[in-house]
Amino acid sequence: MTKARVVVFADAHWRLEHQVMSNIVVLTRSSAPIEDLDVFSAAVQSLVAKMRSNRDVRGILVDMRAAPSRNDTAYEDATADLRRETYAFKRVAMLFSSVAGALQVKRLGGSGETPLLATTDEDAALEFAATRPSVLPPASETRPTRSRAVHQPLRSPSMPALSTSPDRVERRLAAQKL
Repeated sequence: MTKARVVVFADAHWRLEHQVMSNIVVLTRSSAPIEDLDVFSAAVQSLVAKMRSNRDVRGILVDMRAAPSRNDTAYEDATADLRRETYAFKRVAMLFSSVAGALQVKRLGGSGETPLLATTDEDAALEFAATRPSVLPPASETRPTRSRAVHQPLRSPSMPALSTSPDRVERRLAAQKL
């Protein structure tokens, strides 16, 4: 029997898990403060290497809800490779505790070609990351919203309404494979 979640990388700041049933990876930032930027930067490089070897999934969900707020130049430089590697995935869902955090993604910019959802809604982020590419609208069909998401994919007749429960998403995806 296959494990539902496999930890790919973990340290004091980051945890990268492969969710086997939904075939996504989840990157979670802890609330641990950065004591030494050089040590943090080295850990980010190790994390990036693990992310590269796990790109063959449907998408990545980056959970930044617990992350301490930080946007100084030194931190942004230390995480530049991490941002580039994140946008190399087929689809990116970014989860924040506030709309201000989601707006930071817009400021830093994405790849422009990668479908991106920046939101405060965990269920929406899980759904977006786990959705098969054939039912996603083109990346150009996103619109700003005043709701909890900064960019929400437009719904189309070919894009079915998805369950909001992560367990139900995994069961539905497993049923599609049968």
